[in-house]
Amino acid sequence: VDKVALPYYNCFSFANGVESNRIRDDFNRSFIKNGVKASTTLKEQYLEDHRSSGLIYSGLYNKNTSLNELNQFRMAELITKELDPTYGTIQKLFARNSDLIAFCEDKVIQIAADKDVIFNADGNTQLVASNKVLGQSRPFVGEYGISKNPESFASSSYRAYFTDKQRGAVLRLSMDGLTPISDAGMSQWFKDEFKKPGYNFIGSFDTYKNDYNLTLDDSTQAYPGSKTITYSEDVKGWTSFKSFIQESGLSMSNEYYTFKDGSMYLHHPDQTDVYRNNFYGTQYTSTLDVLFNDSPGSVKLFKTV
Repeated sequence: VDKVALPYYNCFSFANGVESNRIRDDFNRSFIKNGVKASTTLKEQYLEDHRSSGLIYSGLYNKNTSLNELNQFRMAELITKELDPTYGTIQKLFARNSDLIAFCEDKVIQIAADKDVIFNADGNTQLVASNKVLGQSRPFVGEYGISKNPESFASSSYRAYFTDKQRGAVLRLSMDGLTPISDAGMSQWFKDEFKKPGYNFIGSFDTYKNDYNLTLDDSTQAYPGSKTITYSEDVKGWTSFKSFIQESGLSMSNEYYTFKDGSMYLHHPDQTDVYRNNFYGTQYTSTLDVLFNDSPGSVKLFKTV
């Protein structure tokens, strides 16, 4: 059987299952068909478009009706949600309750899902049902973002924690909005540390102790040692430096796990023969720094030890 090569083609194939049958893949453009030489020189160059501050969503997935349109992106429908480019690129998406939280470089934005927001004449907002997949977007109060460190993100229940290297702050996103938890006695320390280049900020939440563990991993080895610092929700402050340098961490079934060199380690085991302050097979020395003021006659109240 001889192969017959057609003198034309009617689509572009991107080698990943996606094909385009329109010039420049734009809506309402001419189809590639007989009579149209798609390989000819175009006035507008055919380039890749990076949408770093916008979202594109597919069709629906319904298990009950066996409807699966996750691979369908109909350009004739409204399938995009554009955010303000001045907020920077989208670094992290987080689904909280019935909303979608977008963490941009310089802003944190709440996007209504399956509903829309209408502003009344008095300025108050009102939620209404809508056929929009992604509705009104509203930035949280505060000039904070996640910079380019989405690895610092960690969440527990309705709270989320992350860092903003550009502003030298560690943030908590809760029901009352954004709170710079780095201001709890550690504001200047974080500003000085975040100025140093080469740090990877790795965050995880320990539900066993209700702690947010933030690791400053010095990938360039330009500064003396990496470090892990802990913020406790019980005392609303930074309680301790930890000896372990995690690559990642998570909580599951009220147990806290971290990863190091491809292995998973359990923290707070029940065994009585496990040494304290022993992480990843290395024994460390525990120390306690006690701070007192110069007025021995005054009454002192310590919230964090």
